[in-house]
Amino acid sequence: MKGNEKLLCRCGCGQIADTKTGWKWSHWNIGRHWNLTQTTKNKLSIAQSEWQKTHDNPFKGKYHTEETKNKMKEKAIGRKSLLKNKTYEEIFGEIKAKEIRKKISLNHVDEVGKNNPMYGIHRFGKESPNWQGGISKIKYPTFFINVRAQIRKRDNYICQKCGITEKEHLIKYTKVLDVHHIDYDKENCGIFNLITLCHKCNMEANKNRSYYKIFYLKKVITIINHIKIFPIMSKRNLISYEVKKYDR
Repeated sequence: MKGNEKLLCRCGCGQIADTKTGWKWSHWNIGRHWNLTQTTKNKLSIAQSEWQKTHDNPFKGKYHTEETKNKMKEKAIGRKSLLKNKTYEEIFGEIKAKEIRKKISLNHVDEVGKNNPMYGIHRFGKESPNWQGGISKIKYPTFFINVRAQIRKRDNYICQKCGITEKEHLIKYTKVLDVHHIDYDKENCGIFNLITLCHKCNMEANKNRSYYKIFYLKKVITIINHIKIFPIMSKRNLISYEVKKYDR
């Protein structure tokens, strides 16, 4: 390394690594499959059980405070998992993947059909855990169709979260990219309140609204700052209008 150059983790995650090992803590073991015999596995299991008998967990009987839980939650939101969107075959190999799938199937053999506790239960409307008070029934303004096309063009027909292109999106979902309302108000169609997302990222934005409001507002401000001319009005007027609206 030269000067202030930072060493990146050897697993390819892009995070800063330890200068001695070349790995970020615990990343050296990601995606590796250790071909241990059953005898070795049994020995390790017995050794761990014996160790736990003589060594108490220092956190035993203790609980995280609500403040700590919130901090952990905020830190975890938006974190990219190195194993996300990967199959068992890609992570563990074909042989291990077959064993895992077989175990999962055997564990759920008693919950098939009528034995499934959710069998015949349909949670729609107010009974749904994602119920937001019926706001999905509110219709979009008629002019939103034209605005939506402009926003997708502004964002180069790319999802601003995962980076999937519109051509890839058409193949995967058989429809064009979605345009997301950042403040979840369908009638607010200002360009600072709209951003291009794929179907998956648009659905994810409904899970933690307070986080994604700030997350996508920052992204769209960055996008607008790189645009020299916009056909509706000057950037200065748009920024002053939108900031006032969000500060209410």
